Amino acid sequence: MPSGSIVVDPDGTQLSYTDSGAPSTPKYTTIIAVHGLGFNANVFSAVQPAASARAIRFVAVNRRGYGTSTPLAPAELDTVRDGTPDARAQLWRKVGVQLLTFVDAFAQRHALPALSDDREPGGIALVGWSFGNSVTLPAVAGINAVPADVRARLATHLRALILQEPPPSLDAPLPAQLWLPLYNTQFPDPTKLPLFAQWISAYFDHPDLSARTEAGLEFFVPSLRTPPSIWTRPDALAPALDVGEPAQVDVATAEGMAEQLATAYDAALFDPAIRAALPRMRVRYFVGTRTPAFFIHYFWGVQDKADGFGRGLVDFKIVEGANHFIFWDHPEEAMDLYCELVA
Repeated sequence: MPSGSIVVDPDGTQLSYTDSGAPSTPKYTTIIAVHGLGFNANVFSAVQPAASARAIRFVAVNRRGYGTSTPLAPAELDTVRDGTPDARAQLWRKVGVQLLTFVDAFAQRHALPALSDDREPGGIALVGWSFGNSVTLPAVAGINAVPADVRARLATHLRALILQEPPPSLDAPLPAQLWLPLYNTQFPDPTKLPLFAQWISAYFDHPDLSARTEAGLEFFVPSLRTPPSIWTRPDALAPALDVGEPAQVDVATAEGMAEQLATAYDAALFDPAIRAALPRMRVRYFVGTRTPAFFIHYFWGVQDKADGFGRGLVDFKIVEGANHFIFWDHPEEAMDLYCELVA
């Protein structure tokens, strides 16, 4: 898979990526996908080859510290862990703008087709998978912080923001039974991230999703009838898994930047000024029926919150049988799903 990197600020910060390449058709849609915690851009390696046949170019971006993307600087890490609310907000606004800069620079470098008036193939869909939403949402929320020429180009290209099972945030009620291996004090620290990788990629047999209650969810024990996704393609695991320093930074970010990430959720989804700056961007949010329980519980919470702003701001979709790694186990079905969501 072709790869490269783009400088995204005057300090020389780089974001690296893999790229499925341009399809043979002159008009195509570009998906720019951002990975989650503990997995780098190679987590999308199975789905990328399925893109070209569907008039899709699929670009997977490494967040800061993953792959060859520039890690957060020591001063930035200090801000994540101990900074003031204002300093944290400023840092995450900068990280979001860096992703917007990447999107704009990639579009110019490769002359990506713009979004047409008839919404046929063209334009860019920004996909945040899991903790990747910690960057895609601040990026959209930061649209009015970029130079006017960048903002104008993005307005003609961004056709969709896709939230693929984003993590819980303060902007919707958290489940009382919220549980993750990362935060269980009974596990030794070196075991937490490897265990998390197995648990988060598992399938769960939820007893009654139709009830939309915690009692209908299985919060703890994965299915005994379906193996975790990362066991099904062992050769692909090593290039995609990264449970070292970048993942540890993500854990600190989830704890220290909770307020800032919640603000980004609200702004990207519901702020009229943000939506006005990107008038052609649709927001789509999907969750699988066999994914970890807290993703489903949060999906319900955001649905309820969206109802308070009036229907139509966010389109919600439930994917039957899917776990958190649909692109890993079922790449063709995942690519069809992405095509449906960007249409």
